[in-house]
Amino acid sequence: MYEKYKLENEGCFDIYAYAPPNNGTIQYGKKFIRYSDDLRTVKSYKDYLNCGFNVLMAQTTATYKGEDFKTSNAKLVLDNAYKAGIKKVILLDDRIGHLSHVKDGIVGKDKQFKNTKELDKYISSCLAPYKDHPAFYGVQFWDEPHYYYFKSMGELYRSIKRVRPETYIQSNLLPLDTLRWMDERYPKGGTLIERREKYLNLWLDETGADYILYDDYPFSPARDNKIYYLRCLQTSADVCKKRKVKFCFVAQSFSMTIGKNNYYYVPTEKEALFQVHLLMGFGLKSLSYFTYMPHGCSALEGEFFPLDGALCNEKGEKMPQYFIVKKAIKEVKKLLPVIYNFNYVGSTYEVGSFSTWLKPLDFCLKDKMHLIESFKVDKEGVFINELVDKEINYLYRVINVTDTNVKELENVFQKTEIKFNKNIKVIDVYKKGKWETVELKNNTYVASLLPGQAIYLLTNKGGLK
Repeated sequence: MYEKYKLENEGCFDIYAYAPPNNGTIQYGKKFIRYSDDLRTVKSYKDYLNCGFNVLMAQTTATYKGEDFKTSNAKLVLDNAYKAGIKKVILLDDRIGHLSHVKDGIVGKDKQFKNTKELDKYISSCLAPYKDHPAFYGVQFWDEPHYYYFKSMGELYRSIKRVRPETYIQSNLLPLDTLRWMDERYPKGGTLIERREKYLNLWLDETGADYILYDDYPFSPARDNKIYYLRCLQTSADVCKKRKVKFCFVAQSFSMTIGKNNYYYVPTEKEALFQVHLLMGFGLKSLSYFTYMPHGCSALEGEFFPLDGALCNEKGEKMPQYFIVKKAIKEVKKLLPVIYNFNYVGSTYEVGSFSTWLKPLDFCLKDKMHLIESFKVDKEGVFINELVDKEINYLYRVINVTDTNVKELENVFQKTEIKFNKNIKVIDVYKKGKWETVELKNNTYVASLLPGQAIYLLTNKGGLK
């Protein structure tokens, strides 16, 4: 059955990275340090494209402030990216970016714009110099906004769509974290999860956006820092399902220290593959990575991004993790013809004798699976996601959530026995990069998975009879 699925087009699934090739300098504190010649070249963008990315988010490598476009960094980046074969570029227009970071609205009495007509006129003038460039795709809003910026973002979002409807607007939201971090950032009232839902729904209400995008990074020596990682995925995907919008995500490909502590580390190959398979089970419609090149140093809480902690180093040279992410993206692209046609329904989990992800799993929901009557696991933990297409065919992503860094478990297979309802006799199975058709015995499939490994089980709508 898997053969019938096709992608709408090759570029329907956006894949991009933060911190793309820069001008050869990286900011550390208040200083800009030059490490190489300008990397915003056709060659550098071809390397970026060859890693698997099909969208360039220019960020501060091409900040546009309204200067002469013909001699601007924005035009340089648009031109060279297009020559390299990149057909979609997201620009950071400084004027639009700052408007998205204003509290409680930008239109009305005593605001920056008297009415929407005035705002639309201004936005039209901002977009005018670059909107007709063949590589222009969209603009970027302020990153990780607090909820009280949503009114301004909404007015701005709707204005851009009135002026030029085809313009993509990139806005990355906050993840779920402890109340200590989220108290000021989320709307008031309710539990932490309820406040997360309010945050996402408020974003959708104010902007009318057709997607939710946020970043979250699970690979940290302090695993307890990410106890909400899985539950946040569930909650965010549930909101997307209810609101009928796309789910997009920013994945981890970087390392970072805070003070003397290694707060995040670059994922290993096993972790990178685990990450993409875990995420794809939530029906992603876009995937991005933080970061492609070193991000530099922020004054925020002493964050420091090492020069070797990205896909390329400060000179634009490929690091080992470049090839790891390239392999992960290649795996995503193999799955896309099928999985892009499916949307998230729900997820569940089961723990065997023990679990290295026990705390994150403890916070998760256990949704009912439509075609799975029961399942059991012999050891560790398994996480199952259910997706459905327009014809009511169901797809299940089954993943072993054993920590891939536990040495004594790295070569230990985990068995998960999945019993489907009586109408399911045959399924298609995706494993190790290939689809195969499998006849079931007693309506049961047994998956044997190493830590971090995943499989996909495709059924047909006859199972609901």
